[in-house]
Amino acid sequence: MTSLVSLHPSSDIRRSAAPALAAAFCLQSILALGLLAAHAIGPAGALADSAVFGAGAAVLWRGLGQLADDRFGLANAVTLLRWTLIALLPGLILAARLPAYHPPSPPTGWAIVILGALTLGLDGVDGRIARRRGQATDFGARFDMEVDAAFVLGLSLLTWAAGLVPAWVLLSGALRYLWIGAGMAWAVLRRPLRPSRLRRSICAIQLGLLLGCLIPDLPHPSSILLAGLGLGLLAWSFSRDLVFLLRS
Repeated sequence: MTSLVSLHPSSDIRRSAAPALAAAFCLQSILALGLLAAHAIGPAGALADSAVFGAGAAVLWRGLGQLADDRFGLANAVTLLRWTLIALLPGLILAARLPAYHPPSPPTGWAIVILGALTLGLDGVDGRIARRRGQATDFGARFDMEVDAAFVLGLSLLTWAAGLVPAWVLLSGALRYLWIGAGMAWAVLRRPLRPSRLRRSICAIQLGLLLGCLIPDLPHPSSILLAGLGLGLLAWSFSRDLVFLLRS
């Protein structure tokens, strides 16, 4: 999300965004405390969730100057809600890496899957709202894309940390950031890509498959199959974009 940083922040847009950020922080804290009470995360995990949320909110705050409008807008608020839910993943990942890790109870496990499904369901809602209200911006599109990338990274880390899928699943979350890193040395990767419904659909499918790996009591081979299918689709999507850039 570093690309959202702006050198000319707007005080008007910040005043508009402040209530949404405050509400998001309160919601994130309540949900983290709920996971803590359910023993799905520990105190260190709750702090990690707050730290990750705060880091993302700080980058967003600095980048608000890229918005030409003086309002934060409902579409960006929906994207912020998605980030709020995604920021719960670090605590779960940290808990899963502890030596004495025990999988969450089925009710808690299903609650985690349902929160993840809600986060996935909100993907695309922000874009539709922005288009219907005539508020679509490059900033909003980039904000949405970086939140999606963080979601894929968080879910891939969680499935690996919980021992559901081998370490190769981490490539799913790393592909976006490997692309950015390669673009620093290879100029063709920094060229804009054409809008693609197929690309967005594959991202949504990948997220759905990773969420499927977290379903309580899912047979172990099924998790590996779902994650492998998602990685294959995502790798094909990136390869398709690379071919397009090379040909154009």
